[in-house]
Amino acid sequence: MTIALFLDGLTEPAWRTAILQWLAQYEGLERYLWQDDDPVVQVQNLLARYADEGHLPDAEQLATELSELPHCYYKASRNGVRWDPLSQTFADFSQGEIVDVWSWPHPEPTTEAVQSWLLLKFCQAQTGS
Repeated sequence: MTIALFLDGLTEPAWRTAILQWLAQYEGLERYLWQDDDPVVQVQNLLARYADEGHLPDAEQLATELSELPHCYYKASRNGVRWDPLSQTFADFSQGEIVDVWSWPHPEPTTEAVQSWLLLKFCQAQTGS
């Protein structure tokens, strides 16, 4: 089942837009990660859990849980420049070149920054702005 279908089934269409925009920032990173850490797989697993429970948590809780997924703990660097997943897609950052990717004990950007970004995109989707 796709992420969009999980979200449609949970009757929260604004999250569909926010989460798909967020995942687009990480597209291509999965080639450097363990399969279990693939951003799409992680989000699908989280949403499947909610589908089994029959509801989504409130917006802040969902943003928190999304920001704590394993792929948020990976960093990337190309020619000494670090990638910022909230301001540049991984595809744009890597420019088709091989980049250095590693796991880090702390998320960067911070979980708070990711939460704020997700909540902003969620609110924008709700209001159509």
